Amino acid sequence: MILIEAAAIGLVVALAAVFLLEKRLRPLAALTASLGLGLGAGCLAAWADSERTPPLTERGVRERPVEIEMAGHVGPGACQACHPGEHASWTDSWHRTMTQLVEPGTLLGPLQDSWELDGQVWGLTWEGDELIATTPEGESRRAMLLTGSHHAQDIWIETPETGQDLELFPFEYRADLGRWIPMREAFLQPQGEGEHTIGTWNRNCIQCHTTSGETWVYEEDVLLSRVADFGIACEACHGPGEEHVAAHQEPLGRMLGERGHDDTVVNPADLDPRRSAEVCGQCHGIWHGPEGDYTPGDVLADHRDYEIMDALAGDWAKLDTWFWRDGQVRISGREYTGLRESPCYQTGEASCLDCHRMHQSDDDERAAKVWANDQLREDLSEDEQCTQCHVVADDHTRHDADSEGARCQNCHAPYTTWGVLKGIRSHTVGSPSVTESLEVGRPNACNLCHQDRTLAWTNQALVAWGVQPVDVPAPHDEVAAVAVWSLSGDAGLRALMAWHLGWAPAREASGTGWQRRYLDHLARDPYPAVRTVASKHLDALPADEAFSARPELLVREDGSVDERFGLLAAERDDKRVVLAE
Repeated sequence: MILIEAAAIGLVVALAAVFLLEKRLRPLAALTASLGLGLGAGCLAAWADSERTPPLTERGVRERPVEIEMAGHVGPGACQACHPGEHASWTDSWHRTMTQLVEPGTLLGPLQDSWELDGQVWGLTWEGDELIATTPEGESRRAMLLTGSHHAQDIWIETPETGQDLELFPFEYRADLGRWIPMREAFLQPQGEGEHTIGTWNRNCIQCHTTSGETWVYEEDVLLSRVADFGIACEACHGPGEEHVAAHQEPLGRMLGERGHDDTVVNPADLDPRRSAEVCGQCHGIWHGPEGDYTPGDVLADHRDYEIMDALAGDWAKLDTWFWRDGQVRISGREYTGLRESPCYQTGEASCLDCHRMHQSDDDERAAKVWANDQLREDLSEDEQCTQCHVVADDHTRHDADSEGARCQNCHAPYTTWGVLKGIRSHTVGSPSVTESLEVGRPNACNLCHQDRTLAWTNQALVAWGVQPVDVPAPHDEVAAVAVWSLSGDAGLRALMAWHLGWAPAREASGTGWQRRYLDHLARDPYPAVRTVASKHLDALPADEAFSARPELLVREDGSVDERFGLLAAERDDKRVVLAE
């Protein structure tokens, strides 16, 4: 746009030369015409060339993706003057720092002299303002971009032979651990299959971890990438802002906007629940097929196909990486897909903004903590996120009102999805079901909290309460469900158990001491990610904690285990599991 406007100015100057010519001021007219036509022609040529060859700005070089002015985009700086509060809270959000240029001050973890992996040594050092990765072969490669700044941070390094293609440095910094770990320990995949294979940044991450990211093949098969903003910025959720900024340059436009007549930009809070949720779903979902150019406010289904369960029906080798067998999402970052399967969405009007807020509106310390963690609405408690729509009878929870068992989300949105080395709440709201645990393999909320209890115990309670209509016979009816899942479940289940065994509400409900035996076993699991989580919680256990034992847990008060512990471990489900979070 700037080039076009400059060209227009040049043509106006050239027209002024005509006026001067009519006034018989020939020398001045000639000079003016030369300047005007030169400016106009030069800018038009530069604009035309920019459409063929993506311009490289001062923030980027040919060897890495660049941040450029894209059509209709103005960048977050243009929003700040009129929306200082929203801009400030966005600045404090994890969205802003999802992708960053590698610069001094942006790297979370302290550097080490070297990292050793499978006998190979990698290096990472600052050389001036550049971060240089040294490969085991002795090659020096520049680190170009960073992904993440909340739970973890990954480093993307150049691959000079393929233009701007960026590949992962094989170590990740974990904020919760306070240290670097091999990438293969950060994602759930089998030992020995190499590092986490999510492809290159340019072909995968750019879609959702930037604003309006584009990647394409340029001359001689060189891959080039450009973005409107390296962070997930204002225009990712509100749409291109150029028309909005232009409309509010003069007082009348601002007045009309304040009165609710502004259609120059999208506010997800003003959209109907489906369109509003789709603004988040453009990234927080699982889709296939052509993507197209989605803009907030569009019908998302016109650009992406989210009916992936139907498209890949029966292909469990692929579906297992994303879903439980009944179609519930089992990996993090796909909350919109989970919400789509929820009755709150299908028969109600639930949207993401019922529970989450993208801009903080309260300076209260508690509110800031709540918002910063998951950008939850700080004006609602966890229960109020549900009771804003549902009227709950006094005896509904069948738990003490002040206990964790009475919290709506612990029963109806348990931690059954997996990502960033932890359990994450399911966004497909439902009720506890032993049948689902048996047929689908997904843990139910009751046994995730009452870890010392069997499926038979849970089944009996749910039948008595009328939640589950029929009695369901369960195998291992004398062994706690968590013991069965920890010892004989597949790698995905074992990872969830390693996390839940350290979950404070469950430890309060199930007693302490006995978890050490299971965490010690999981800390030697074949899957590196399971070992990482189990070791973290094992290290956090108090050395002198009280010991409580039940026969169902297979652990005696002296810490020894009965023979069923080993028999269940021998039944471990060793099918290959890769959770593509």
